[in-house]
Amino acid sequence: MAVGSQRNPLRSTHARGFAWGISDQAVSSAGNLLLTIAAARAASASGFGAFTLVLATHYIVLTSARAFVSMPLMMTTARAPEEIKRLAQGSVSVATTIGVLVGAASLCVGLIASGPIGYGFIVYAFVCPMVLVQDSLRFALQIIKGPKHTAINDTIWTCVQVIIFLPCMLRLWSVSTFGYLAIWGFSAGVAAIVALLILRMRPIWRAGIRF
Repeated sequence: MAVGSQRNPLRSTHARGFAWGISDQAVSSAGNLLLTIAAARAASASGFGAFTLVLATHYIVLTSARAFVSMPLMMTTARAPEEIKRLAQGSVSVATTIGVLVGAASLCVGLIASGPIGYGFIVYAFVCPMVLVQDSLRFALQIIKGPKHTAINDTIWTCVQVIIFLPCMLRLWSVSTFGYLAIWGFSAGVAAIVALLILRMRPIWRAGIRF
């Protein structure tokens, strides 16, 4: 065998990890794009404006939650596997708490506000915990199981979303703009349950406090 022709296992592993990471981002972005397209088709101008406001609020919440929950978890790779799993459980527990608190605040805003904006925040109140938990589990899967499992979990989310979206987009039955948002959140909840089963963990309040 010629010199240099042997395959480098470490390089191959890194290449596969990079490929799964790219696939994960592509699938996640596709799901978000599908939500926006479906909502735009179903909404009036004012309704889509309210949807955009709610979605912008979600991204602010998501980015803030990642800073407190997911980013600290990604810095724990040098620790023992048992401790990493314990910290991952803590991060998911904190994400659950943030989701419930933000959901409660959104419900209050929705009940106070009127029109499409109020309705949008009421829907988001129920969607927020599921989406934040699923996002925290993406990072937990990444650090414990690797990028392949993260990509698979995002694919489950997007597939459930597509399966429910398609009849609506084909006009087999009518769904409102925020109905699509609810379906999107429900699909995230399904993916979160699958991730919890894979990781064999559940959110625990005390684990969140320790984290």
